[in-house]
Amino acid sequence: MKKSISKKSSKQANQDKENLAYRLQLDQVIANFRSKYFRESDSANPFLSLTQNGHSAFSELLKVLDLQGDEYSITRTQAILVIANVFDQHGVESETLDKLVEYSKKLPPFGNEKFAVLRAIGKSRQPYLIAGFTSLLDKPIPEVINSALIVLGYAKYIPALPAIKWVITQENMLTVPAAIWAIGEIGDNTGLDILIEAYKNNKYIHDVILAIGKIGYRHGLAYLCMTLRDSGDSALRYHAVLGIFNTVVKNHEQKFDSLFPFLENSLQDIFPPIRAVSLTIIGLLGKTLTKAQIDEVFEIQSKIKDEDLTDMAKFFMRRN
Repeated sequence: MKKSISKKSSKQANQDKENLAYRLQLDQVIANFRSKYFRESDSANPFLSLTQNGHSAFSELLKVLDLQGDEYSITRTQAILVIANVFDQHGVESETLDKLVEYSKKLPPFGNEKFAVLRAIGKSRQPYLIAGFTSLLDKPIPEVINSALIVLGYAKYIPALPAIKWVITQENMLTVPAAIWAIGEIGDNTGLDILIEAYKNNKYIHDVILAIGKIGYRHGLAYLCMTLRDSGDSALRYHAVLGIFNTVVKNHEQKFDSLFPFLENSLQDIFPPIRAVSLTIIGLLGKTLTKAQIDEVFEIQSKIKDEDLTDMAKFFMRRN
C-alpha cells in the first residue's frame, strides 16, 4: 500500500515537473511572440517615464518645444505625445493647454508634430475648447476637417457624432477615413449605424472594421466575424479579430457561444497573430484550451499530456 502511494506520488511529482517546464517554455515562447508581433510603439519615447510625474512634468516637456529646427521635430513630437498622456491620466493644466493651442498655430497642417498637438488638445477633453472644432467640419478644406476630426476623436466628444456622420455622407475620400476613425475613437454605439451601412456598401472596409472593433458594441460582432471568416486580406482579418477581442472584453458579463466556430476556425489561420488572438479570446470566454491547440498556435514541440491552460492564454494578451 505504501509502495503504491509512493509510486503514485513520484509519478505525480514527475508530471508536475513536466507541466512546470512546459509552462516555462510557453512563457518564453509567448514573450518572444509578443516581442515579434506586438511591439509597443511608445517604448522608444525618451520622455515616456515623465508621465507618472503628472503636472510636474509639464515644465520639462514644454522646454523641448523651444528647440528650433527640423532636426528636433521628432523630439518635439515625442514630448507632445507625453503631454497628451499626462492630460489623459492626470487631468489638464490650463496654462499648458493654452501654450499647446498657440504652438499648434505655428505648425504646418500636415505632419507628425501637428498630429501630436491635435491629439493632446483632444485628450484635454475641455468642452469649451473641443466644441468649437465641430463647426469646422463643414468647411471646404479637407486639412481643416481632418484636424478637427482628430481633436474630436481623441476628445471622445459624443455631441459631434451627427456632424461627423454628415462628413461621411459627403463621400470625400480625403476626409471620410478620418471621420470613420473618429467615430470609432469616440466609441459610442450610436455611431455604429453609419459604419454598418458603409460595410454593406463595401466602402472603406479597413477603416470601418477598425472602427466597429474599437466601439466594441455587441451588434457589430456579426460584421467582425464575417470578415474574420471570409476576408482574403490577413491585415483585415487581424483587425477583425482584435475587434472581437475588444468587444468581448467590454461586454465580459455576457455570453458569446456563437463566436467559437469562427475563433476555432481561425486557429489555423496562416497569420500567426490571428491564431494567437483567437486562442486568447477562446480562453477568456472560459473554454478549456488543450495543449494541442496551444502547441499548434505557437508551434511548440512538447510531450506532456493535455491540461487546461486557459491562464496562459490570458497571459498572452495581459496588459500592464
